[in-house]
Amino acid sequence: MLYSLRHYFFRNNKFITEGYRMSENRIIKIDTPSTSLIFGACGENVALMHYGKKVADADNYNAIAFAPFDTGFGASNDHYRMTNMPYSSVGDGNAMEPLVELVNADGTFVNRFTYVGHMIVNGGEDLLALPHARAGEKTLIFEYRDESSRVTLRQFYTVFSDCDVIAVRQQIVNNGKNDIRVKRAMSVQLDINGVGHKCVSFHGAWFRERFRKEVTLTAGEYKLQSNSGMSSCTTNPFFMLEKADKRGYFAFNLIYSGNHAEIVEAHTAANNTRILAGLNDYCFDWTLQSGEMFETPQAIMLYADTEAEITAGMHAFVMNHIVDPNFADKERPVLFNNWEGTYFDFDSDKIVAIAKQAKKVGAELFVLDDGWFGERNDDKRGLGDWFDNEEKLGGGLKELSDKVRALGLEFGIWVEPEMINEDSTLYREHPEFTMKINGREPIRRRNQLMLDLVNPVVQNYLIDVIGDVIDRCKAYYVKWDCNRFMTDMYSSAITNQGEYFHKYELGLYRIIAAIKERFPNVLFESCSSGGNRFDLGMIYYMPQTWCSDQTEPCHRVYIQEGTLCGYPQSTMGAHVSAWKNASYETKFNVACIGAFGYELDPTKWTKEETALIKTQIEYYKAHRRLLQFGEYRRYDSVFEEAGRGSWIVTSPDKSEAIAFLCETKELLNSGAAKWRLGGFDNDATYSVEVRSQRGFKDNAVISYETKGDVLNNCELNFGKLFDGETDRGACTVPLATRLVYFKKK
Repeated sequence: MLYSLRHYFFRNNKFITEGYRMSENRIIKIDTPSTSLIFGACGENVALMHYGKKVADADNYNAIAFAPFDTGFGASNDHYRMTNMPYSSVGDGNAMEPLVELVNADGTFVNRFTYVGHMIVNGGEDLLALPHARAGEKTLIFEYRDESSRVTLRQFYTVFSDCDVIAVRQQIVNNGKNDIRVKRAMSVQLDINGVGHKCVSFHGAWFRERFRKEVTLTAGEYKLQSNSGMSSCTTNPFFMLEKADKRGYFAFNLIYSGNHAEIVEAHTAANNTRILAGLNDYCFDWTLQSGEMFETPQAIMLYADTEAEITAGMHAFVMNHIVDPNFADKERPVLFNNWEGTYFDFDSDKIVAIAKQAKKVGAELFVLDDGWFGERNDDKRGLGDWFDNEEKLGGGLKELSDKVRALGLEFGIWVEPEMINEDSTLYREHPEFTMKINGREPIRRRNQLMLDLVNPVVQNYLIDVIGDVIDRCKAYYVKWDCNRFMTDMYSSAITNQGEYFHKYELGLYRIIAAIKERFPNVLFESCSSGGNRFDLGMIYYMPQTWCSDQTEPCHRVYIQEGTLCGYPQSTMGAHVSAWKNASYETKFNVACIGAFGYELDPTKWTKEETALIKTQIEYYKAHRRLLQFGEYRRYDSVFEEAGRGSWIVTSPDKSEAIAFLCETKELLNSGAAKWRLGGFDNDATYSVEVRSQRGFKDNAVISYETKGDVLNNCELNFGKLFDGETDRGACTVPLATRLVYFKKK
């Protein structure tokens, strides 16, 4: 029996239909090197039979097929448990949270999607308006149809073999004559057997982003979400599920920068747990006209035996398939940013003096932060006026950037394109550009409102004006900030305000994509009140993200550990800043992993401080590639009660490594702690060198040689961390840190 699948592409605002033929196949299977995803097609339904460790091809999989679900009134006539389907809707016999929720033209919510066919094609597919994973190997496409409403649902499963990741997305196509409304459109549904699985997620607030939280769910529903218009301050879209039997992990993330939701539902009657991830249906109501298609963002999923393997797979996926290929393997420069050193109080001479001193200690990039434009002398005015503040800059941005480049530094610039102050030329000329509701007093945060990026006129304005800023100063680097979340969501450009949140993100992506097309070699860093938009959608366009405004190392170690669970270190901006409650050595040890820099005024340093910073930068440059792109693995967690943390980055050939050690508790009258690490070549000999730190009683270099099998299998002594001039009494919590370098002989 043959099925016909009509596969739609969206080009130039028109649908192009291409016909495919495919043969009936009751078993549908795709593999990564370590995992298998197996479906069973039975009549009108498709069931998930297995997602987990790889299994060999076989003639049949009767041993893993799910038995009919006994409702108490006899077995279901659908042959497979409705709780093990990869798709679900309202009123289809499935009482758990649905993948999609539609309002049909007749006002009903009920849809019954039946299996039409499937096909497997080579490669992945580009999403025209959304960021997406690049360079997929192959894609499994399912098509389902509701004959009553004439709605088609398509599912896309794209394989990325190099990291064992599968990306999943949905298409909803309205083939009927009347409009329908999309009330929910999640990206992925995965049902797994049993309850009592442990959910590991990452939460927080400004200044404490991505703190790890663990919840075991034995019954009911656990929802992770963001509904502020930003992705990741309170809840990051990356999360994991450890199986109740502790024999494996599932991990998920979303390639998206706005409101998201992740639902984990433990269904005790069916002894089943459902995972959903995708767009948050908070205030979501999308009108889908006849002939139109709605595409969800891509979600990614990964199965592995251990959390360490999850982290490794996620890091590889981001570097190989999300980060702009122009920057995926490009070392990030050591930067100096003037913000915490000057705030708004600077002029051209002050900036040049800072840049000169930064160059002396080894910096490669100078970044001019907030306050260079319009009448921006404080945070109450000027946002939106992206023209030079001549009073501050003298000859303007072009002349200042030329002076900085003449010192041998690249030039970077800070912008906040999505925001506006009411005290600005832009607001006075175009109040209609603003996100606000007529007749209502808007909510202001940081004395600013947001621009209406749903409006194409505003989008085009920002593409032009920000492009002009970059061109004017010939920027090597752009820090793209966004310092508040959404309120007063309204746009005169649309009739259905339920589309606002998602259309804002589509507008944002269009703006960034257009600017990047004009400046493909500019390094962009995303920032949003610190780490409020640390997500795969922004990383797709901007290779690194400012991790957090919290640069105090005592708290920063928690933020970075949580972040590094799912995101590679080169995507994480980390600086030594002007905080007074920790030594420069401790600040450096914590901040050196990732895209590294300094955020202070070097003209105020003593000779001793200048020499120290120069030494730090020399150390960083010597090990930059390892710190930015080495294979990361965490051993001790600062979130555990032991009061210590450790991680290691290792070169692919295991020829060198750097380990970070920290203690957040000082045990009185205790000896040196012992540490377990790994990732070394058993048969090789390694030199071991503990980085010398100013202020220690014995500041001599601690070094020796030993075998790789000793480093892999034994508890290691690297000396006492709390010693000499520590941060005891200076940090809000105690913190002692060391770096250890390993080199194969």
